[in-house]
Formats: sequence, C-alpha cells, structure tokens
Amino acid sequence: MNKILLINNAGDENAFRDLHSYLQKHQCPIDVIDGNDPKLANFNDSPYQAIILSGGRRWLNYDEIKPEQDLIKTTQTPIFGICYGAQLIAYCFGANPRFKELPFKRWGWQNIKIVQPDNLLQGVQNRFWAFESHQFIMRDFNDNFTLLAESSDGPEIFKIKNKPIYGVQFHPEWSDNELDPNPRKILDNFLEKLL
Repeated sequence: MNKILLINNAGDENAFRDLHSYLQKHQCPIDVIDGNDPKLANFNDSPYQAIILSGGRRWLNYDEIKPEQDLIKTTQTPIFGICYGAQLIAYCFGANPRFKELPFKRWGWQNIKIVQPDNLLQGVQNRFWAFESHQFIMRDFNDNFTLLAESSDGPEIFKIKNKPIYGVQFHPEWSDNELDPNPRKILDNFLEKLL
C-alpha cells in the first residue's frame, strides 16, 4: 500500500484540512509534518511512495523552510506541489527571481489550458476550470521545467525534467467535482497512475 508524506505549509491544521481529507479517500496511510519542522533536515523519505506539498498562507520565506527545500532537491520520491508547494518547487529548481506579485489576490476560478501532454493529464480535458487562491505567480521557467498547462496569469502546471516532480498553481482539493472534475482528476492521476 502506498504511503504518503503530506508536508503542511499552511502553518495551521485548518488551512490544509480539505487536502488531508481528500487524500484520505485514497485509503493510503498519511504522515503529516510541518514545512518548517527541523526534522525535515536529513529526513528519511524512503518509506514514502509520494510527497505532497500543501498550499500555504506564509509568504515565501525561504530561510524558514530550508530543510524542506533540501528534501525537494534531493529526494527520489515523487512530489506533487500545490500552490505555495508548487512555488517552492519552482524556487528550488531555479525560478526564484521570476516570481511576480499580482496586483490583487487571485481568489476564485481560473480557466486553464493544457499546452503539453503528460501522463499526469491523462483523461483531463484540454481546457478546464480550477480554484485558485494566491498572490504570486511563476514566470520565466528555465530548462529544468516542462510547462504542461497555463492560464492568463502564467504557468499553472509544470514538471521538473527527468524527475517525478510536479507543481500546480491551483488547489485541486478545493475544486468542485460537479463544476469541473479535472483538477481532482490530476491529483488522482498522480496518486493512482504515476506511483
């Protein structure tokens, strides 16, 4: 049975409750650790088949989460980063100076277009709606990245080349299956097909 490491970047239990609940539906054992927990330094991730990086309310304070960055850079375990988690992955692989602050907080539905096929996107419509809550966007990816989907704001889904590491700018756990099942399908694909 697959075991998941869920890294809580939200700073409090309530902010990532929906993600934790959604992952429990997959009936995998889940261990939770805070993103700034010093135990992440030299963390043994070998018991895990996947690492999920939650979204977060904290600003991108990289010094505070150095152990999490080291884990992202060195692990061989597949990673799926959501919102802040995706931005952290992008930072770790060279997109640091390319973050651009939006003039407003993005809170609501965003139309997303797939630009590159990938197993992560199997069964996902070419265009779909996903729920977003963020104020930073990622720009100007370098050669470490494969852009998989974008919106009018910029990159929405990416993969790190030659690594099983993905990031999504939106929140699949907050996306309503009745309005659009595609965002949750992407997370399901990661958990069910890519592991």
